[in-house]
Amino acid sequence: MEAERSQVLKMIELGQISAEDGVRLLEASMPPTRLTDLAGRWLRINVTDLYSRRSVANVNLPLTWVALGLRIGGRFQPELHGVNLHALLEEIKRGASGRILDVEAVEDGKHIEIFVD
Repeated sequence: MEAERSQVLKMIELGQISAEDGVRLLEASMPPTRLTDLAGRWLRINVTDLYSRRSVANVNLPLTWVALGLRIGGRFQPELHGVNLHALLEEIKRGASGRILDVEAVEDGKHIEIFVD
């Protein structure tokens, strides 16, 4: 892994590939997340009305399901609105927990929070 990383960095330095292509190559060389690394952990999505603060939706999904979906979807869309799905999943695998997203969609009147437990 370290030799591949050094080679990619050297190619960027020599101008043989762009930095963006280098990032793609480095991500492709990372070992895939094993689903068993996420067993027993959950992704929780809470949506509330921005003005009344009433709950609109609460969704709880096992992270193993989320990881599987990201693997399948990531083949077609490796980045979603600038979020690298593989890198996000790797961070969760390394133990990231708590609130990972907090968005107020004013035009829709919704507050969206995503947690990893």
